[in-house]
Amino acid sequence: MDFLGDVMKIKPLHIYFTAIIVFIAGVIIYTGSNTRKTAGKEISDKIPNEKIHNGMSVPGKEEAPSKENVIEHAKLEMAFLKAELEKNPGDTVKMKEYAAMLGAGHQPKEAIRLYEKILTKDHKRIDILMPLTFLSFNQGDLNNAENYTNKILLINKDNPEANYNLGAIEATKGNKDRARLIWNNVLKRFPDNNVAKLARVSLHKL
Repeated sequence: MDFLGDVMKIKPLHIYFTAIIVFIAGVIIYTGSNTRKTAGKEISDKIPNEKIHNGMSVPGKEEAPSKENVIEHAKLEMAFLKAELEKNPGDTVKMKEYAAMLGAGHQPKEAIRLYEKILTKDHKRIDILMPLTFLSFNQGDLNNAENYTNKILLINKDNPEANYNLGAIEATKGNKDRARLIWNNVLKRFPDNNVAKLARVSLHKL
């Protein structure tokens, strides 16, 4: 998930590859200056920042693994998680891990389906609503992205990422005044949080 434009050094969404598994930690969406067409709408490009842990290594080798080795590890883990879910369809831990890998592997629809399935068991899971926000936003489905964000804020109105994301959604819709109001509020409420830095850059971009 690097972003286009002048903010490519900002890494709001982190997907970490360990030896064989992917974790999503802290999902924030960002509206950059470049746009593309999705589902008949012009929206900002959002590309996940993927980085490999420096400490990851291949058995018997000291150097960091190649891109091919990382991909192979990911494929093996996906096959393993899929098999585990077939044996135990109710395992939400494995389901979340598999959904994260599907989302990172450009299979957003299946990832969304699995995340939604987890929500049927516990609709207050912010750790599930966050990636659903990102995946919907990246698919150009701003209505669902907003719905998921509002659900997070109903659970925790002080969630910094969700407050920031609400502004990103408004900005992408073209509601600049609304986005400006939200992001200025983010600066006041969360001055010491990383989202404040993003809010400043985003305000500058409006």
